[in-house]
Amino acid sequence: MNTARIFARLRSLPSLGSTALLLAALPLAGCGGDDTPGVLPAPAATQLPAPSTAPVPLPAPKRTLVTGTLTPTRAQNLLLDPGFWLTAEGEQGSGTFIAFYAASSTRLELSVSTRSDSPAGFGGGVVLLKDPKATDDKSRSIQLIAGFTGGKGPFDVSVWVSSIDAAGAPRPFPEDGGGFEATVADAQQRSSAILKQDPEKTLTLGKRTWVQFRGQLTKDMVGGGLISIETGTKGGGFEAASPEIVALPTLTTASTSRSRRAPEVTWRPMRADERATFAAYAAIPRQYVPAGRIEPNARAPRPPLAAKKAPKAR
Repeated sequence: MNTARIFARLRSLPSLGSTALLLAALPLAGCGGDDTPGVLPAPAATQLPAPSTAPVPLPAPKRTLVTGTLTPTRAQNLLLDPGFWLTAEGEQGSGTFIAFYAASSTRLELSVSTRSDSPAGFGGGVVLLKDPKATDDKSRSIQLIAGFTGGKGPFDVSVWVSSIDAAGAPRPFPEDGGGFEATVADAQQRSSAILKQDPEKTLTLGKRTWVQFRGQLTKDMVGGGLISIETGTKGGGFEAASPEIVALPTLTTASTSRSRRAPEVTWRPMRADERATFAAYAAIPRQYVPAGRIEPNARAPRPPLAAKKAPKAR
């Protein structure tokens, strides 16, 4: 009903009633402009927010507490640098680990990394033994050598090893060893003791599988000896950690009984291709100096000149 008709009907009513009806009809006047039954207006359209393009935050990774050690091996280790720290700094002195291409005296620099997920843990480094030009099927053999002081045996010798492909990615350790060999030579360099893979010493840390080559030398090592880690020529490479040579008489009774379970080594005559690298290492002069970097061609300071005596008075 429109407004004009409402007011026309109100004029025909008594004055008192018309006033009340007028007040009651006013709200109806705005409900529509014709006699069409009233329809509620449609609600205003609401605009939805645009979807967020921000990345969904990932849940925080779970942390696992592990126990670390301050050193990569036992304190009685006869090797000077079992953590390869001096190797990482380029030290080339007697007693440190030095790498040669097998059957030659050509040296090469090695890469050393620190990883908590290795047998060395927080206390030592992992040395990479891989020919820069290696493929997955062929490589030039690398021989890593270090000298150690000898003494009365028996000796427990071990080293942890993992296998990598030519790109440096971890791979399962080859069943045939992949050409890897760890040996110990006596000071006279006439024979070598071959370490064997211990089937009970296998660790899976992250994506790497570590195996331990181990053996026991039952004889005395008069004049010391040399440990050699050789990669072979079957491609890829290896990573080595925590080499150790311990004289069992220096251990406690409990530690000695545990070490006696190591398999006894097999001795063989030294190969001709080993002699060149062993001879090159043995030719390095030994320098007994305080701990620290050995400066090449360093000269000892001259002693101060004695003060000249004053001439006697005549």
